Amino acid sequence: MKKIVLIDMDNTTNKFWLQVQNYYNTKFDKNIIINRENLKSFDIMSTVDDVNGEARLNEIFCTPGFWETMPVYDGCIEIIKLLSEKYDVRILSSPWPEYDSCCTEKIRWVKKHLPFIDPSKIIFSSDKSIIMGNILIDDAPFNLENFKSRKIAISYPYNSNINVDFRTTDWNEIPKTVDELLGCQCEWCGDLSWTYEKYGEYVHKYMCPNRTSDKHQGNFPNLFVGEVNPI
Repeated sequence: MKKIVLIDMDNTTNKFWLQVQNYYNTKFDKNIIINRENLKSFDIMSTVDDVNGEARLNEIFCTPGFWETMPVYDGCIEIIKLLSEKYDVRILSSPWPEYDSCCTEKIRWVKKHLPFIDPSKIIFSSDKSIIMGNILIDDAPFNLENFKSRKIAISYPYNSNINVDFRTTDWNEIPKTVDELLGCQCEWCGDLSWTYEKYGEYVHKYMCPNRTSDKHQGNFPNLFVGEVNPI
């Protein structure tokens, strides 16, 4: 069974902050600038210096096409396709239920930009800690904090103090990191996922068909003396 990689959307596979900036300036004839380097709060509303900012942002979020036309985060499409060839990739996004078109438009965005992801693998949940997966790629502090398995942060100032397994702004760094965090994905090791978590490097080195040495083929090393053989 393939291990599950959960991938967020807003500010992870898309440039949500840039979409807000562009829509805001066009719709209200403003000239606000939102730089990702200055996003010290996850609440995008706090970045807009306008007395009417909250009401105007709510109006933008309700505008048809806002969620569907999000600009793509650089490099993520090719990397997600690469990950999907090896892992069970699922899109896991917050639903923003107060905006009626959000989920529908997000599904359209995925179908357009990630056509290799089956729509049945698009999940909406405000609490990502309850979703089963081996690794989460996300930007939101509360999602990264509460998720129980491995975590990769798409790095922003607002999540810089969250403890994760890896953080980056470059999607090209993610495939190697996912491989390292999740271990060997061959069918043999996959069937022993519960063993791999405890004895990972030994299982792979001495038993996996992909091992580089034939030494101790089919046997666990002396590490297991005194323990019940898990096979």
